[in-house]
Amino acid sequence: MRNDPIRHSKSKPRRRRRLTVPIEANWNARRSRSIPPSGPSVPCISILLEVRRQKAWQRPLAECAIDLQGTRRAAAIPRGGIRGKAAMTACSVVAAPHVQFFSGRQETFLQSGDTWHRATPEDSAKIHTGLDRESHEPNVGVYIVQRPNDLVRVGFDLWKIDANLRPSVLERLESRWREREAVNLSKSMVRRVGRRVHISKSFARFEVSVHRLEEWKAELESILSDPNTYESI
Repeated sequence: MRNDPIRHSKSKPRRRRRLTVPIEANWNARRSRSIPPSGPSVPCISILLEVRRQKAWQRPLAECAIDLQGTRRAAAIPRGGIRGKAAMTACSVVAAPHVQFFSGRQETFLQSGDTWHRATPEDSAKIHTGLDRESHEPNVGVYIVQRPNDLVRVGFDLWKIDANLRPSVLERLESRWREREAVNLSKSMVRRVGRRVHISKSFARFEVSVHRLEEWKAELESILSDPNTYESI
């Protein structure tokens, strides 16, 4: 038997090389099949896409107020768009807030998991604080809770109106509490009650005598209903 000069090796078969077409040439070939010869050229298509992209980016700034009419943010965003510091503030206090006090038994119920419980005056005050959905006017709720030794706890929280109390207002509240309440308490009561007094730029909580509650309600209503009391965050 004659020996075959060609021996079959066990190496893997050689892969065939694919003819690669440049991306630009492949794109032109597809365009030639789908677009007639009289159609637009590649530079024209790129210009049209760029113009559409610019219009898509410009539209939200020019028409954001029109698209958001009837929503909570419509009153805060001007028709010409948002610029500068206004873009960082969700809502600022530009009108006199409506102040409402909550005390005693509440008719609102809150759900926690599968159980329901009656809302406390503090819960009702926090729910009331914020912007009204229809009129977009700011509201501030103040809660009053009974405490031992003929004292009541008064407090409020401004976290939903995006505003803080001015430093001058903080000094006014602290000085009024010392002049009206601290001087009428014993030294031991001043130490205990003083540890529960918190007056800051975003919330306040302090205890006063039940006999001077009406004076404090008038004082807080005059302070919190004044737009100059607040500064934007």
